[in-house]
This record gives sequence, structure tokens and C-alpha cells, in this order.
Amino acid sequence: MLHSLTLREEFPALGAMPNLRNQGSFVNTAGNVGSETVKRYVDTKN
Repeated sequence: MLHSLTLREEFPALGAMPNLRNQGSFVNTAGNVGSETVKRYVDTKN
């Protein structure tokens, strides 16, 4: 896993950025899986 601190050390220009996280969202299909299964999966990843 690459951490923000590692990136900021290697690329000092990133230090001017308040954060490196994207405020957008990601959408993709889940195939042949129900929405409850996806919800349980997401809930256990937090």
C-alpha cells in the first residue's frame, strides 16, 4: 500500500495539496450479485 507520506516525500510538490484523496465516486457493475450482497461486502470493508 502506498501512503500519502511516502508520496509527499518522493514528490515534494504534493506538500502544497491539502489532501490526496479523490472526492469523486466509482461506479461499476457487480455481475450476478444482489444489492444486499454488495451492501454486506461494503459494510464489512469499513
